Parts: sequence; C-alpha cells; structure tokens
Amino acid sequence: MIKEKLYDALYDRYKAKQSEALCNIQVYFRQGVGVSDHPNTVKTVAKLIEDYADATEHLKILKENRYEFVGQ
Repeated sequence: MIKEKLYDALYDRYKAKQSEALCNIQVYFRQGVGVSDHPNTVKTVAKLIEDYADATEHLKILKENRYEFVGQ
C-alpha cells in the first residue's frame, strides 16, 4: 500500500509540474504578455520548455516502470 501511495505522490508531483509549465508556455505564446521580471522572454520560455520536458520524461519513466516499482 505504501508503494502505491509513493508512486501516486510522485506521479501527481510530475503531472503538476508538467501542467504548470504548459500553462505558462501557453500564456507566453497566446497572450504575448511582457513581464518586467523576465526581460529575456526567449530564455524564460526555453526554461519552461525544459521544465515541461523534464516532467514529461519523469512521467514516462514512472508509467513504463510501474510494475517494477510497485509490483502490480
């Protein structure tokens, strides 16, 4: 049971990071807002894409190895 809870917590963590990064990427592309805290928009969006890719890769690893991690 603890294995499943740990798996679910990790899955939720990376899914939330993926969703947050995607939301922010969409804001930059769709809204085109300029934020004074982020004068280098390209660098900021590149970092968001890295965050999205990282979370997506972690989710893929979790999904592909669920049986090995949890045993079900």
